[in-house]
Amino acid sequence: VQANLQHDELMIEYLLSDSVYYIFGISPTTFIFKKLENQKLLTETANLFRNDYVQILPNHSRNDFERYINNASKLYQLLIQPVEDQIDNKRLVIVPDGLLGYIPFEILLPVNDPAMLADTAGGYANLPYLFLDHPVSYVYTSGMRLMKPSNKGGYSKGFLGMAPSYETISSVILDSLGVGLNKLPFAQEETKQATHFW
Repeated sequence: VQANLQHDELMIEYLLSDSVYYIFGISPTTFIFKKLENQKLLTETANLFRNDYVQILPNHSRNDFERYINNASKLYQLLIQPVEDQIDNKRLVIVPDGLLGYIPFEILLPVNDPAMLADTAGGYANLPYLFLDHPVSYVYTSGMRLMKPSNKGGYSKGFLGMAPSYETISSVILDSLGVGLNKLPFAQEETKQATHFW
């Protein structure tokens, strides 16, 4: 895996178990292994964070904003800070495990004082998101880096566009998901327009 990483990449792989979690940091020149004990706190925070960012509404409250900052900075401390000394000038390749596959790492917040940030940021647009300093990409197993793309059959020029519509989904299904699915009013029209580029 190390031989397949670029000089400016750090692959961070997570493994969750019942009571602990592990972080593996891999770059072309280093290998880091961390065993961390607070897996329960990680799971609780990840669930809170996921529920918050899925349901961010235009009319969010000050409490929503503060909760987002607290959870995003706590997740940063639990997930990135243990390998923070290795991320300078690096693009991050995240290999999530379980629930972490639902977490957008790019919007985690590398801050030590969430309360001060909430008081001074002035809104979501002014937050110091992780992606502003470190581009983030994902693979779902470190072995994917060993695969070489193949073009045996050649590529055809074509387009597949998908535009979800939640209008026909029953409210029973939506309630069972536990999240609101907001309308995407222009998704179908944008997909139709995109066909003109191919």
